[in-house]
Amino acid sequence: MKNYDDIEQKLFQIERNLSKNEFEIPDISEVIPASIMVHNLVEGVPQQIIYMNRWGYEHLGVEQEELNAMQTEYYDTFLF
Repeated sequence: MKNYDDIEQKLFQIERNLSKNEFEIPDISEVIPASIMVHNLVEGVPQQIIYMNRWGYEHLGVEQEELNAMQTEYYDTFLF
């Protein structure tokens, strides 16, 4: 089980750095234990993934190029 003090410290760090505009997406993705993805959108419709953090690749078991090749199948495979 995770130590709640460690989690609190990470959340405090994220909040502080976000409020100072000192974080960029790759910075946040190294702190948050979650898949962080940035999609290229055209009129609100995802066209391709332009960024995904290491945690996401490791937990999905695929690389960015593979996800983009899946196109809309990505959503059925990993989200629904």
